[in-house]
Parts: sequence; structure tokens; C-alpha cells
Amino acid sequence: MKIIRRHEFLKLPRGIVFGQGKPWYFDGWSIKGESSGNDFYCTPLDWTQFESHSSADMMDKADTLLSTSASVPMLWDADQRDGLFDDEHIYCVLEQSDIDSLIAVLQKANGI
Repeated sequence: MKIIRRHEFLKLPRGIVFGQGKPWYFDGWSIKGESSGNDFYCTPLDWTQFESHSSADMMDKADTLLSTSASVPMLWDADQRDGLFDDEHIYCVLEQSDIDSLIAVLQKANGI
């Protein structure tokens, strides 16, 4: 992994797995989407996203899932704007070897 500043991060292509933060902590993991000026899109991996029509619909479905133990497929390609415009943010960017290690850990977790 490497740690970079925002101006370097915005130049990276979509598909990068990263954590965003300030020295020396990082909040969650996301997949970088396209950069747009001093902003970018990303798909957070630490927020439960599933098909819904609105925030209220998502909350209602989550309540139903909790009360019925039903399941729905997760959405892993739901981009959202970062919108923080914080030039003090730094980014922990995973490299291919980190991704390979993470995949191995996830496969063990699910008994694959």
C-alpha cells in the first residue's frame, strides 16, 4: 500500500481501492470512480447498499430485513460523490498485492 495526498489521488484512474483520512487514521474502504475537478466519485465498501427507490425505502427495507431475516443482494457499484473538497485528506491506496491478500482473507472467512 502507499499513502498519498489528495492532488495525487485525484489523478489516479477509477478502480483504485482506498481509505481516506488525515494523519494517521483512515475511514473505511472505497473504490475510486472518476475524478471531476477537485472532487471524485467513489463506491464505499463499508455502507450497506441494496436496491431501493429512496432513502425512506431503503430504511423500510432494512427494517423488514431485520425483522424477517430475509436477504437481498448487495449493490457494489453504486457510485456517490465524495463532495468533501478537503485538501488535507490523505489516502491509503491498496496495491495489487494488498488486493490479492484481501481476497485470500475474504475467501477464508466464507470457507471458500
